[in-house]
Amino acid sequence: MRSRPQITCGGPVNSFAIAQVAGGQSRPMELARSGLNPGEQTNWYYLAPIFVEAGDVAGYDRHRRALLDRYGSTDSVQVAERTAKACLLLPGPSDVIGRAAELAGFAVNRGAEDAGLLPFYRLAAGLAEYRLGHFAAAEKRLRDSLAYRDQGLEPACTGPISCLP
Repeated sequence: MRSRPQITCGGPVNSFAIAQVAGGQSRPMELARSGLNPGEQTNWYYLAPIFVEAGDVAGYDRHRRALLDRYGSTDSVQVAERTAKACLLLPGPSDVIGRAAELAGFAVNRGAEDAGLLPFYRLAAGLAEYRLGHFAAAEKRLRDSLAYRDQGLEPACTGPISCLP
């Protein structure tokens, strides 16, 4: 049996919450209703991998559609990048992948002048290309995101990219 990768994060939805879900003490939707500020995009972002970790694919699909409905027309580069990544963790329906890919494209194009965050935007764009089946473009974007490692700007989640489903 393959073990799932461990997902950890700080911030509003923290490792304790992930441990509760992974240990069967709560389900992601219960966690979502348990007092997280629904107006805070960061909570939506961090909740997405909890659905995946819990194996709740249907819940994840509902969550990412709601995330796109809420933040899909943002004009914030960072919100677009985070929303795209949260929605591209698993393969999905073409409309969802397409909307998330548009957000990733917006982030990488509009955020190009922000060198400090550009690796994260390129990671989102690479993930989008991967989900769209554009594997050569995905590899280039993902390698570009890793080029910043020597500057200490490596996106924290690039390690698992090589084993995407």
